[in-house]
Amino acid sequence: MAAQTAPTQFVDSAQGIRFAYRTIVTNSTSGVPLVCHNHFRGNMDWWDPSLLNALAKRRPVVLFDGQGVGRTAGTVPLSIEDMAEDMIHFVEAVPALQGRKVDLLGYSMGSRVVQAVALLRPDLVRKLVLAGAAPVYKTPDTPAAPPRGQMGAMVKATSSQETKDAFRLALFGDRELHRKHLEAYWARLEERNVEPPNLRALDVEPGTMNQIKASMKADGAENARWPDRLAELKMPALVCNGDNDLVLGNERTLELFHRLPNAQLIMYPKSGHGFLWQYAELFAEHVNTFLDTAAFDED
Repeated sequence: MAAQTAPTQFVDSAQGIRFAYRTIVTNSTSGVPLVCHNHFRGNMDWWDPSLLNALAKRRPVVLFDGQGVGRTAGTVPLSIEDMAEDMIHFVEAVPALQGRKVDLLGYSMGSRVVQAVALLRPDLVRKLVLAGAAPVYKTPDTPAAPPRGQMGAMVKATSSQETKDAFRLALFGDRELHRKHLEAYWARLEERNVEPPNLRALDVEPGTMNQIKASMKADGAENARWPDRLAELKMPALVCNGDNDLVLGNERTLELFHRLPNAQLIMYPKSGHGFLWQYAELFAEHVNTFLDTAAFDED
């Protein structure tokens, strides 16, 4: 079933959370499920159908909304660890995911969440795909992020049009090439015909502010021990970004790559934080190859 037509389902966790989710499969789909966590202010309607359908040719692809996001009720957690606990509770609640390891794909803020999932429950995770990624926590040596002018629009956007304009500045870029890719991506989002897509950003209060507080807490001094723990993540990881990330900065992606003991790195040219939508089918091909390939030799 294609991303444009996959129905929204609901599952109740043992903790009493009713999660909204979708599974994208094709007739030939098999293999380890790939569970995806989206970006800051994003719900599952913002995943690119071209990317999802290309991934689903080789494996079941599972999307979900965490607490307080999209079609899942509740309150957005105030820490990355609590968001990770949400994701763990979701995986443990879905019958098709129970009793097996899964692969995780996290984009932007979601990349930090899936790192935390892997640290909390490495027994659940086979491989990691970290897109638009940075280490789950900062250190005193972490390079400064780029100027936040681009992110200001992302924080303030309320309408669908404001969100689209913010995406252009923060995730794509201001060149004609990037505008073309944004328009194509947005048109693909609007192809969903089972139910009207929710292309409004998460409400500023309390959801967006809670996500900001969670990110700030993760970057705080009390979490200084966590970056060193990334060396505990022995599972294979694919770290990806555009070559001109105006949101996190490419230095942080390189830092993550160097901290993970079993990682590969791909940088996509002439792109930014939204590279996975600009290069949706190519990125899917790289992810599928990584997930289907045997792991590197261990020391």
